[in-house]
Formats: sequence, C-alpha cells, structure tokens
Amino acid sequence: MSRVGDGTLPDDQVLGLTVDRYQEIMQLPINAFNGLNNPDEVPVYECSTIWKQSERDNLAMFLARSEEMREQELGYHIAPKYLEGEEHAYDVPVILSRKHLIAIGTRATTVIQSGVVLNLGVETAPNDPVVFTVDITGRSVANSSEIYVYYPGETVRIYPSSISIAANTATIRIPRARLVRPSFNDNRDDHLSYYENDYFLATVDVVRCYTDVSDGAYIVWDSIGRVIAGYITYPDASETAQHANVQVLGARAYRLAIVHCYPATAALAGAYFTICAHPSTIRVSYLSGRRSSIGTEMETARLAHVLMPNVPCTCPYVVQYWGEDRMKDPSGLVTPYGNESGAVKAWLSDSRAKVGQGGMFPGM
Repeated sequence: MSRVGDGTLPDDQVLGLTVDRYQEIMQLPINAFNGLNNPDEVPVYECSTIWKQSERDNLAMFLARSEEMREQELGYHIAPKYLEGEEHAYDVPVILSRKHLIAIGTRATTVIQSGVVLNLGVETAPNDPVVFTVDITGRSVANSSEIYVYYPGETVRIYPSSISIAANTATIRIPRARLVRPSFNDNRDDHLSYYENDYFLATVDVVRCYTDVSDGAYIVWDSIGRVIAGYITYPDASETAQHANVQVLGARAYRLAIVHCYPATAALAGAYFTICAHPSTIRVSYLSGRRSSIGTEMETARLAHVLMPNVPCTCPYVVQYWGEDRMKDPSGLVTPYGNESGAVKAWLSDSRAKVGQGGMFPGM
C-alpha cells in the first residue's frame, strides 16, 4: 500500500480503510498521492497536489482513530480482523466478544514466492500497472483474497489493483505508484519522477495468508491436583489444554458469534475430555468483522474528516467533503462521535447496525 511510516500506527493496527482505498474513493490522482511527479497524469477535479509522507501518515492516524471509535460503538470490527486466544468461562454455547464471525482459527502464512522480479518497463514508456505471475501449484490457495504482496523481506502489504487465478497461475497487477522504495517515502521538496525506475522496488514477496482451522480453539484446565494412588497431589504448575471442535449453527449464530465447543483430538475428531474435571475456560481464536462496503468506507472517511483539524490536502473534491463533514449538523443531534454532519451520519448508521445491547448479545 502507500506505505505508512514506521511508528505511525501500533504494530498490530490493521486498517479496514487503507490510505490506498481512501485515495480511490476520494478520487485523488494516484501518482501525486504517492509522492510522484508525473506531468502526464491528468488532474482529477483540478487536483494535482503531490502528497508528502507526513501527510499520508497523518491521514492514516485519523482513519485509525475513526475506526477505533466506530468499533467501540458497534462492538465488532469494522472490517475482518483476527483475534487470538480470547478466553471465556467454559460453557455451551460460548458467546464471543466480537460479532459477525467469519471463521474459527488463527492467521497463518506460507510463502508462495519470495523475491519476485518486477518488470518496470523502460523509463520512456514505463509499465503501469506492473504485471507479474506466480505459480501457486500445491499451495492450496482457495481464492485470490488469500494472496498477499509484501515489500521484500517485510510483512508490510502492497495492495494490487487486481489478482486473477487461472490454471494454477496467479496474475497480479500493481499500480506503479504503489511500488515506491521505502527509502524514498519522505517529505522531500524535489518530488520523485514517475519515470525513473531507480525510485521503485525491483522485487516483491508473494505470500498465502489464510485461516488455520487446526489451531482455533482449546478447552483449558487451570492448575489442578492429580490423583495418584488415591491421594490428591499438589497442583501442577501449568495449565492443561485440549483441542476443541467448534460448531456454528446457522447464519444467525455467525452474526451473533455464538459457538458450541466440544472436546476433540488434534485432528479435530470427536473425543472425550482428557481430564476428568470440569474445564476452567475455553480459548478461541477467530476471524470476524463486517464485510467491506462503499457505505462503510465512506462513513469511516467522513468521520476521519471530522477528527482532522486541518484539511488533508488542497484537492477541491476533498476540501468540499472535509468542509461539509465538519459543519454542525442541522438536526441539532449530539452523538458520541460529535455533532458535526460527518459524525452524525456515521453514528446514525452505526446505531442501527449494532448487535444486541451495546454491541454485545446478552447471555443465553
């Protein structure tokens, strides 16, 4: 993606609305947004503002704050995210804390191909988008959404414009502007030339990211006494955990994140409890969150505008949105997000989209 500077966001922060997607929905010129001077790029809505790295970082922080506010109000993730090792008192069923469950399991990765060489084209006629293919034979890729592109040797994502799969070959297209070398992402006044290949990455890494269902849930016993020769010994120093098989019974249960957990083997076949005692907790890792939509993205962007004390750029389209979003809403409604137009619109949408009271479904 348009790289966010190191230390700008917490290491585990995952944006549902990326800065790249903000560029797209606000219809900003892609090269200028990524700090590139391309005289041949046609200004969009008379906008040719070339962004600096600090401006993209500032945008990322307000988008993150907007999503945090919305998730606190909704009680679930605004976009799919993983939670690992969430613990609940053992019961059947268990109601997970984040709604709109997608899958049980942990985030896992396998390298498809590292150091994929990019053909940037000749500088007088650069390739845009940059197109390359990778062989996914034997990689168990379920669909194109599992294919991630990273900066070489890192786990920072680059967002392609498209990924297609045919006959065990994935074809990936990435806008040239999203391939600027990290060392050139700065606040320079001498803007980078779109036509000089030295400013762009020579290689990328391609990885499969998927949900590992074999590591999704465990039934846990805290330190307990062991019975040896009819006597209870001192408690063990560590807990005992057993794999759990998780069932989700229907669409309603997925929306409310209601799961039934039963003892299982490591292969997730049915089994008896390994310890003859009532378990202490159930530990569940899962992917959950609302599916992306243009409405959700626009609400995040416009709430972020409310939070920004200054307009993020001089592009007329953004200036208009920012000004409208920060105006006091004519309804006079005061919400947890504020009383500005963008805040009221986002809160009205979120107040109708909550699951149960305060985003948490009451116990059963």
